[in-house]
This record gives sequence, structure tokens and C-alpha cells, in this order.
Amino acid sequence: TTTRVKLSPSPFIQKKLVNLLLHILPAKKVNDTAEQLSAKATAMLSNVAGPQAPAKMAGFEIDELGFQLFSGLGLYLGILTYAGSVSCSVNCDASLADPKDITVHWKPSFEALYAAVVGA
Repeated sequence: TTTRVKLSPSPFIQKKLVNLLLHILPAKKVNDTAEQLSAKATAMLSNVAGPQAPAKMAGFEIDELGFQLFSGLGLYLGILTYAGSVSCSVNCDASLADPKDITVHWKPSFEALYAAVVGA
């Protein structure tokens, strides 16, 4: 559960170990190790809360917000809320699938999840 993760000493210990290794190991070794570790993840889901009220830029109201993350992960889904709406950005390795094949399922799946949670 998230409560267990929040109470875990693991992030604190990991940060201390990384700081220690940064002073002991050559920079290339640290970079190579970080690259190898990041390659072990196959997917990432990110949830970013944007402004909940419409924002303006140069006097114009912003209609929608979005963001992209390009990484070595096989699949990345970035969910962003803004002014009462929810959007999802999808990036994936071309060898896995075409992102369009994934995004076609985004809206109906989200609507089904929303209805199940809200009870609409």
C-alpha cells in the first residue's frame, strides 16, 4: 500500500547509498549503473496535478495542458489533470506497439473507471 511505501526507510537509505557511491565510484561507472537499472523498468505511470482552475498566459485562457516524457522505458503513460479535465500522454518503444493503438482505448477505459468509482 502507499502508506507502507511512505513509511519505508528505503528511499532514505537509497539516497544515502547513492551519495556515498557518487564519492567512491568513477562517474562513468555511476552513469553505466544508473542506465542499467533504469532499463529494468518496463513501464511507468505518472500522475501530475495541474491547476484546477483555468489558467491564463499572455491574457489568453489556456484550453488544455499536456506533457511528454521521452525515456528509455518501454511504455510511459503521463496523466495530467487541468481545470476539471484529465489527459493522458503515451510514449512507447516502436517495437512494442504504436501509441495510437493504446490511446484509442484511453477515453473509454477512463470513462468506465470513472463510472465505477463515482457510481454514475
